[in-house]
Amino acid sequence: TLFRSIRVPDNAHDIILLGGELDGNMSGQVAANEIYGIETGTGSYDIRVQDWHVHDTKETGIAFEGTSHRCWAINNRVVNTDEDGIGNQHTCYDIWYINNYVDVGAGGQEGDILVGGGLNINVIGNTLVGVADKTPNGIKILRGTDTADIGVIVANNKISGCSVYGINVADYVTNLTIANNHIFDCDAEGIVLSGDNIL
Repeated sequence: TLFRSIRVPDNAHDIILLGGELDGNMSGQVAANEIYGIETGTGSYDIRVQDWHVHDTKETGIAFEGTSHRCWAINNRVVNTDEDGIGNQHTCYDIWYINNYVDVGAGGQEGDILVGGGLNINVIGNTLVGVADKTPNGIKILRGTDTADIGVIVANNKISGCSVYGINVADYVTNLTIANNHIFDCDAEGIVLSGDNIL
């Protein structure tokens, strides 16, 4: 079965989305009708997205939204998205991105993986591929607000070919661990920490 979009309802829980292909039909969408690939509704928890091939989406390929928590994206292949490959909002917590392959292609407003903030966000063992002059960051880390709870681990990722940075950390990000990442062939720095960060 070929899927166009999957949305986990608000407050849903104990769901495993295991394997399959999602074609977002990018060329068939207009700006006013942009849809995600796989998206969790706010308040959803214990959600696992594993072994999917997600491609050609106008919005983020796999998105954890609202107050989603205890969610995993594991061993997925996400390519050619017009937004970010995989990401979460700053109100999410207990999120794991593990062993995914992400190449947003010519899209990707922030990059392959966008950590919009959140507490206990883990980005581990992913392969992130950029496109020269197109994909700005392998991983972009935001705080959401300068007072929001945040805690992020970025470790053992392989990042290549980004048009700007391998790992880009925005202002006011605290409680951050970056370790053992392999970053190469990015046009600017491998890791950049903006102004006011306390690691």
